[in-house]
Amino acid sequence: MIDQINYNPKQLEGLKILSDKSKKFIKFWGGSRSGKTFLIIRAIRIRCHKYPNSKHLVCRYSFANAKKTIWLQTMLPEFRKDERLGLCKINLSEGIIHYKNGSTVLLGGLEPSRIDSILGAEYSTIFISEANENKFADIENLFSRLNDMSTD
Repeated sequence: MIDQINYNPKQLEGLKILSDKSKKFIKFWGGSRSGKTFLIIRAIRIRCHKYPNSKHLVCRYSFANAKKTIWLQTMLPEFRKDERLGLCKINLSEGIIHYKNGSTVLLGGLEPSRIDSILGAEYSTIFISEANENKFADIENLFSRLNDMSTD
């Protein structure tokens, strides 16, 4: 990846946590606009490069809210960098990013009308934005869909 990022001190702490292979579940909290979502989306982008054929889920309770917030504000600007390099294609209408190396990033909603389609797949990474919007049982079900197939 070509672009350089100037991380703030809390993001540097977060990067260290995200890089720790002994950590399976990570919770970030902090003020609005502090860079949490950017950091996680950036980590998912790096994982797409590093682990071909990996599958990553970015979700929020409401798909519509996920599209208005995470997708437009953070995911598109970050993943368009790779699209401009010819590394991936972005399906704007469905909220899916397909990398040429087989990696995929999906935007999802956890509302009752959508959760079954999300639970029908396995993921290397699951990022739940605004996790407090969801039922704990739904989050527990998502944990069962984690299946990191990477060997590094």
